[in-house]
Amino acid sequence: MVTRRRTILGAGLALVLVAGLAGCSAGGGLSLISNGGPAPVTATPTPTAIPGDTNGDGKLSEFEKQILAQNAPKDYTMGDGTVVSIDPKQPLPAAVVAEVRAAISPSTTILAMPSAYASATTAVHNAISAEGDATGKGIIVVTRATSYPNPGGPGIDGWVTLASNKDSTGIMFTPDKNSIVTDAQAWAASRGFELLVME
Repeated sequence: MVTRRRTILGAGLALVLVAGLAGCSAGGGLSLISNGGPAPVTATPTPTAIPGDTNGDGKLSEFEKQILAQNAPKDYTMGDGTVVSIDPKQPLPAAVVAEVRAAISPSTTILAMPSAYASATTAVHNAISAEGDATGKGIIVVTRATSYPNPGGPGIDGWVTLASNKDSTGIMFTPDKNSIVTDAQAWAASRGFELLVME
């Protein structure tokens, strides 16, 4: 009698344990079966780089758009109709330099003569700015000029600088060509401008 009761209790306890284990496995809360390794890690996708996005925020500000437009290649139409693609970050091609020189030469020639200095300077500046706009690249010119330091006094032959779309370069008139060319080279290099020395 005692033996039979123990057998029944033992069998019942075994059924409860099996059912409990089955329930844990089926419910997904606790599993005694290994899944073979750690859960896979999902890689975070790398954001696509946006050209011109200098601060890496994933969008272009108005300033970044302006810089992108300034640095974009520009088509320049030569006198014979040939179209040359110009990279504003690179020196102008020799053929384009020749065209620019030819375009601004008439006004720089007048500037070197004893004439109305203000109007001659304006003509040169307008010509240089027009070529700067056409090429998409800033241009600074060293050219001859006559200065009249004393009203009614004699003129002094020397050299000046003028730059496209700039009111002033800050480089003073001087009779010393070598010094003004050196200053103009440094000015141009720091701004990505093309330097032309007109004889």
